[in-house]
Amino acid sequence: ALWRYDYNHVRPHSSLGGMAPSQARRALEQSVSSAPGALAQPGTHQYQVQGLSS
Repeated sequence: ALWRYDYNHVRPHSSLGGMAPSQARRALEQSVSSAPGALAQPGTHQYQVQGLSS
């Protein structure tokens, strides 16, 4: 969806210092990290759904 692209790649976010999320992720990936691979890779989200017991 176009709105999702705009939200993640164009629109600045105040919580990210005025950067778009894609810019913030790139900056974080380029910085020296003590936990390599700590960021989730795109498309690898796995969700677990649990029901309520009755």
